[in-house]
Amino acid sequence: MTKLAITLPLIFTLLIIFIDVSTGSSNIFNVVSFGAKPDGVTDSTAAFLKAWQGACSSAASATVLVPTGTFLVKVITFGGPCKSRLKFQVTGTVVAPTDYWAFGNSGYWILFNKVSKFSLVGGTFDARASGFWSCRKSGQNCPPGVRSISFNSANDVIISGVKSMNSQVSHMTLNGCTNVVVRNIKLVAPGDSPNTDGFGIQFSTGVTFTGNTVQTGDDCVAIGPGTRNFVISKLACGPGHGVSIGSLAKVFNEAGVENVTVSSSVFTGTQNGVRIKSWARPSNGFVRNVFFQNLIMKNVQNPIIIDQNYCPSKQGCPTEHSGVKISQVTYKNIQGTSATQQAMKLECSKTSPCTRITLQDIKLTYNKGTPATSFCSNALGTNLGPRFFLLPNTRETKMGSFGSCNGEPPSSSRGKSMEEQQQSLRCIGTENQVRKVRALEKQVSFQFVNVENHVTERQRNIHGFVEKQKSFRVVLERQLSFMNGGSERKKNELPGKRGDSSLHIAARTGNLGNVIELIRGCNGIEELLSKQNLEGETSLYTAAENGHWLVVEEMLKHMDLDTASIAARNGFDPFHIAAKQGHLEALKQLLDTFPNLAMTTDSSCTTALHTAATQGHIDVVNLLLKTDSHLAKIAKNNGKTALHSAARMGHVEVVKSLIGNDAKIGFRTDKKGQTALHMAVKGQNKGVVHELVKPDPAVLSVEDNKGNTPLHIASKKGRAKIVRCLVSFDGINLNAMNKAGDTALDIAEKIGNSELVSILKEAGAATTAKDLGKPQNPAKQLKQTVSDIRHEVQSQLQQSRQTGARVQRIAKRLKKLHINGLNNAINSATVVAVLIATVAFAAIFTIPGQYEEERTIGMLLGEARIANKAPFLVFFIFDSLALFISLAVVVVQTSVVVIEQKAKKKLVFVINKLMWLACLFISVAFVSLSFIVVGKEDILLAICETVIGGTIMLTTIGAMCYCVIMHRIEETKLKSMRKERSKSISSSHMPSESEILKGEFNKRMYAL
Repeated sequence: MTKLAITLPLIFTLLIIFIDVSTGSSNIFNVVSFGAKPDGVTDSTAAFLKAWQGACSSAASATVLVPTGTFLVKVITFGGPCKSRLKFQVTGTVVAPTDYWAFGNSGYWILFNKVSKFSLVGGTFDARASGFWSCRKSGQNCPPGVRSISFNSANDVIISGVKSMNSQVSHMTLNGCTNVVVRNIKLVAPGDSPNTDGFGIQFSTGVTFTGNTVQTGDDCVAIGPGTRNFVISKLACGPGHGVSIGSLAKVFNEAGVENVTVSSSVFTGTQNGVRIKSWARPSNGFVRNVFFQNLIMKNVQNPIIIDQNYCPSKQGCPTEHSGVKISQVTYKNIQGTSATQQAMKLECSKTSPCTRITLQDIKLTYNKGTPATSFCSNALGTNLGPRFFLLPNTRETKMGSFGSCNGEPPSSSRGKSMEEQQQSLRCIGTENQVRKVRALEKQVSFQFVNVENHVTERQRNIHGFVEKQKSFRVVLERQLSFMNGGSERKKNELPGKRGDSSLHIAARTGNLGNVIELIRGCNGIEELLSKQNLEGETSLYTAAENGHWLVVEEMLKHMDLDTASIAARNGFDPFHIAAKQGHLEALKQLLDTFPNLAMTTDSSCTTALHTAATQGHIDVVNLLLKTDSHLAKIAKNNGKTALHSAARMGHVEVVKSLIGNDAKIGFRTDKKGQTALHMAVKGQNKGVVHELVKPDPAVLSVEDNKGNTPLHIASKKGRAKIVRCLVSFDGINLNAMNKAGDTALDIAEKIGNSELVSILKEAGAATTAKDLGKPQNPAKQLKQTVSDIRHEVQSQLQQSRQTGARVQRIAKRLKKLHINGLNNAINSATVVAVLIATVAFAAIFTIPGQYEEERTIGMLLGEARIANKAPFLVFFIFDSLALFISLAVVVVQTSVVVIEQKAKKKLVFVINKLMWLACLFISVAFVSLSFIVVGKEDILLAICETVIGGTIMLTTIGAMCYCVIMHRIEETKLKSMRKERSKSISSSHMPSESEILKGEFNKRMYAL
């Protein structure tokens, strides 16, 4: 297991280095060098194109650089494919013409067409579309508008750190693209800007959209037909129209949408949350395998919506029904508030109903104080989880009242609460149907039907369906009865091994809906919120510890400062534990409600700032310093400040922030008289040392209670890097003596660290304290005398050849060196095996002549153009042998654990021979392809290469074989000597140091 833990990171590191080297950019094409003017007025379109053409035609990886400044660019197309990997780096701002007619009918402003292995990084793109929006709003004759940044038929693309502003239509679109990563971008337009989509995608696959912010007047993300394997995560959407799949069914023959995931995102003030939309027209399209999960809605008008009756123009669709088949759509853990009473609307097609819809943990509240409702039509699906209902944002509603403080409903509300909760869903029709279908709805399988105010024909059909399931319903009713009985018994059950109450459990898991229920349904809220489990943790503590800031926000509405400050048995209160875990949002909620929490301390007088600094949470540290800059001066009982702990742990950014807040804090000492620099030199981080010395180098001379400067401490700890760093500062006293009369050099010599001695002597330190001409006190002289005597005795013991223990230690140490040598050989073989496997694997896909891209006579699609040549056959065989031998070595190395030295030698022997073969085979594969690369006219070059390579490889292998044979002969002789010695009469004879050193351990190098 240890070998695997060491080998796998090594393999991945080598692969990352290999990729990094292969993708490194070596040529920079600055647009300014091609005539671009950073004044925002001069047309720089031609200069941008020239820079692109130069970079695109470069055989080596290249970068197009747009430096700081504002560059005016008109309609432009960056065409590919390019010869190598290309990066488009923007540090300035690119602006469009303010004349919206200048774009014509192009449909785009900046287009990247058929690019591959491409990255767009940083910068701001401002389409300046305010004039275009005014034209649209006035109803005048306006151009169709353009998309700001478009990618057509692009592959292997990374878009990072880009900001797009004020687009006419869409900020960024992907059309026909594969393997694209879009991260940390920001798309911004006013909320009232007409039809300004944020991110649009269609006919693309393998796209990841993560960590982005979108604020627009239309869809934050618009997912069009032909989209597959699309992942959205950590999206901040709003204002805008949310995430929308569609509009679909614009035409009959339309590609479908599948494998879409939207997760861990926040929607704020948007018109919609997650929407699937299609025209009410016939179509053979589909939407399937879609996941909406872990989403937060903040005052969203339509948090969940499926609309298959979209027909704004009323042309060609009022009398039709959508043919788009929607199936396998999952809504899971969607929480927050709805701006309208109808929080969920599933309006599916009559001719193509939605199927396999899954709802789980949908907890949405209506912000007007009345129950939230849902509308469901022609939708079939599954209800998973303990609950499916929409929570009202009020304490006394139709949902029923929960009166007990442990989260269980009182006996008077059981049954009635669930019935009224089903009414709030409004997914069935009349009261009669509610009673008859309730049993089915409470189980795993359920069915949505149309909602009407009177009994329609469809409702009578459902009524008949339920009547046909009478026997099944009886069984379900018995199960429900059992469930009700279970709820009676649950009150008497133990709350768990930790003594958690229901509120603790809900807060720990971040279940906002349950938290709201339990708090608003409890008569003794103060008692509920102050209740502690066996570890002394309150429910607020568990929520803060796990970073569930929405739960923290809800709880803080109902508690005072004393309750919020209750500490657990470990001494941490909710504010401290949130700081320790680095949960910034939870801390902001706590500070907004109770700013005085920042001043609280634990039993050792540790502040939350100190805790966060120790853990290295720089964002938390900055927040707390902004709240109260004096927090940095509060020390623990041992006198250490937050700077002491951050310096000891090596957190450079935290140290920089604390020093920036108060430069003088670097001179604060603890009860041992040590500054933060004394603590920093105990570690290994030179950056921390530089940050502490930078404000005032005088801190280098501060002595602790024993007279030790930071240089003394670093020498005592054996920190060679830190000592080298300290002696590089001007003004440091290399010969300072502590109260024991020792200099840093004295300490280095006593601990026997030759590297430290060398560093200090090179810097000009005196040899000993005596060389400084300062007399030693009697205690010091006595100590020195005792030390000299001890050294004499040790020297005599070392010279004694009769000491068996000494001999055994030498033998053990030498044996350990051999074992380390074997381990190094094994690790080296693993590295080489990985590299050979990487090269062999990549070689088959980068052969000369490439592959057939179209089917031709006698050739298959994807077939290598040199497949019919003899050298290719030789290459294929030997490349495969090298690949699989290397992989076999990797498998053995990561699977076999060898402890005994002899077995380890055998393993090294076998692996080395396999690696010899792999090296020979990869060499043959390389030579064979060289006959194709040089061509028939220069075949002599290939022959010369073969002769040279063969000579080198065979000579090397021959030399290694000779070394192996000689080592085996010497081992045989040593075994014979040991056997003869074991037969000696004198059993008391013990080998001396010289005998051991002349034996098998005297070799510094040998081959296996």
